[in-house]
Amino acid sequence: MTVASSPPRKSPGHHRIDPSWPMLFYAAAVAVSPEFNFLGFEKIRVSDLLLPVLLLVFVGARATEGHRARSRRVSDPIPLLAPMVLLLAWDAAAYFLFSEQGPLARGGMYLLKRTEFFVVYFLGVAVVTSEWSWLRIIRVFSLAAPILNLSVLWELFSNPQLHRASGVIKGQETSTALFIVVLMGLVLGALPHIRGSCERISLTLGALTGAAALLATGSRAGMICAGVLFVAEAMRTRNLRVPILAALVILAFPAWLLMPETVQDRFEGTGTEFNQAWSGLVSNPEDMPSPGSSSLVARLLVARHVVTEVLPRNPIFGLGTGRIGLGAIDNMYLCEWVYHGLVGLGLLVALLWALGRTLRSIARQAKDPLLKSMAGSLFSVLVALVLSGLVAETFYLIRPMEAYLLLVGLVVGRSRLRESES
Repeated sequence: MTVASSPPRKSPGHHRIDPSWPMLFYAAAVAVSPEFNFLGFEKIRVSDLLLPVLLLVFVGARATEGHRARSRRVSDPIPLLAPMVLLLAWDAAAYFLFSEQGPLARGGMYLLKRTEFFVVYFLGVAVVTSEWSWLRIIRVFSLAAPILNLSVLWELFSNPQLHRASGVIKGQETSTALFIVVLMGLVLGALPHIRGSCERISLTLGALTGAAALLATGSRAGMICAGVLFVAEAMRTRNLRVPILAALVILAFPAWLLMPETVQDRFEGTGTEFNQAWSGLVSNPEDMPSPGSSSLVARLLVARHVVTEVLPRNPIFGLGTGRIGLGAIDNMYLCEWVYHGLVGLGLLVALLWALGRTLRSIARQAKDPLLKSMAGSLFSVLVALVLSGLVAETFYLIRPMEAYLLLVGLVVGRSRLRESES
């Protein structure tokens, strides 16, 4: 993929078990595997079944490595683990100590989701034992991106009655849209530094199909976040500012022409819908459209109810994880405040700040052009995801966060390799 893309020579100090190989299958499963029922459990994915296997392989790799590999292993603490552990610890405390009578099983699943995200990040860091190992996994994502995008488009056009497509997760259009935004960040970060013709074609196809698939989801949040991503990348890479902004127009125009009229009508009515909802909130309540006519209106009304009725019950410590369903709030920051209080909200903001600071530090200090670009593009994706938290429970959404934290883990793992191992 890059200049240093040849596989490393085997030496006595290398792992007998290389955990980056099963990570290839896990990365592919994260990208394209749909949900299904398994042994009575609903909404199971292939990546969920592979994660325990990957953990066992990782433990086996550490148990079978030689003395030379142990001596060469980076001994510095893994970045971001401390704020992740603090956030999970407070989530668990709020779940067990402050919860009122409510759906404990649902709260337990929310905790499990976040735990899975952080485990994926840790494994992403740990499996990078050489530059070649992280390039292989990046290649899997680049090859899988067009497959996911085409599956979204196929769903919409194979069923003319649909007004929007949800991709491989049924009924979760925003989750699919944000996952496509993550893949767009991968494309923007990798494409300028990829030399392999196969990867270049795959990344280009991923960008073209991704724009169309993003609009096909009908997610206005996803469309806005994609625009934020492109603008953030243009501001970050001054020498590529014009090409990136031109690419936004070039991708958006044919993607819009491919969309059915039902999807186009949804986007075209956004401005009028927002103006009426805002007028109903701040001036004339009679201007407020009915809640059933608009997802935006429903979100605004729920947010007002949460702020005025729910939060005052326990604003400092929260009501406990899962007290109110995520879909009933549709705002990551309000969810945190309701579940875990101001303490939990502060810990989440601290984690996001540490995540952004880590990525910016790698982007500034890295010598490898691909690593530098990938860290910068993932920072731009983070900006878009933080914005999406206003209208979605972003940090609880499995598909975008699992892929994003895996990519972040790979970038952090690559940055921790010693120069002699590069």
